[in-house]
Amino acid sequence: MARRALETRFQKLLGRTPHEEILRVQLNRVKELLVGTELPVWEIAGRTGFEPDYLSVVFKKQTGLAPSDYRKRYSQPR
Repeated sequence: MARRALETRFQKLLGRTPHEEILRVQLNRVKELLVGTELPVWEIAGRTGFEPDYLSVVFKKQTGLAPSDYRKRYSQPR
């Protein structure tokens, strides 16, 4: 199957591109690690396929919060 055909079918079925879906899954994992662990953001970035600086930019663009602020807001006290 040609790449463009795959992208078109994917978009039609899910309403987002393959790249958007990959990013969504990665960011969901980042969120899980931020609230469920005490790993530093740079390590979470590495585990989820991001460069640390790029993670901060993308995360803030998608959530409106820096990763550290997201952790503070949504983590349960230990």
